[in-house]
Amino acid sequence: MIQLRKRPKIYLKEGAQTKITPRIKKLAEKIDGEGLEFAFNLLIFLQKHLRNLYCSPKKYQEYLKNYHLRKTADEILTERLAPTCGEKALIFAAICRAKGIPAKIIEGALYEFLKDQSDEHVRTHAFVEIFVGRRWYLVDPSRGLIGVNKTLQTFFPPYAGWEPLWEGLDFWDMGFFDHETFMKQAVEFKRKWKKTKKR
Repeated sequence: MIQLRKRPKIYLKEGAQTKITPRIKKLAEKIDGEGLEFAFNLLIFLQKHLRNLYCSPKKYQEYLKNYHLRKTADEILTERLAPTCGEKALIFAAICRAKGIPAKIIEGALYEFLKDQSDEHVRTHAFVEIFVGRRWYLVDPSRGLIGVNKTLQTFFPPYAGWEPLWEGLDFWDMGFFDHETFMKQAVEFKRKWKKTKKR
């Protein structure tokens, strides 16, 4: 549905939610490698460094209501608590930009959710695209995957099973400042998407 902007320099800028703070700069300097090697090593670091939230579904919903999309990348990194895909995407994108790698955040919706008659279970996911060697690579920071492996053999096609919804420097750049607004916009996108498919 969206036309992905391909101008790399735009995505070297910091957003209000992804400011390149001294903490983020220091971490970018700490991770070894350049280009894709840096991205792979950063994913490994984040998998080890960040904590998930293990709690009841009710507690998790409370977390989403009170904190989801409200924190900056630096705040998330300080707390080391990143239970959502969006939080991991924010940190990954901010650190890549600090390294000089253009990075855009993409929010996608699962096709199953878009086709479902019910709006009860919103199913979206945050990806990051990074620009290395004159091309964009799709990254899933939450799952620790890049669109190619170290021998440059593709192991998952771009957005397989997902419809890209929005892109930006970060979620605040996309206009999302809290969980409730995001969920409403996802459902609204679904309704518009269904109308276009009926034409």
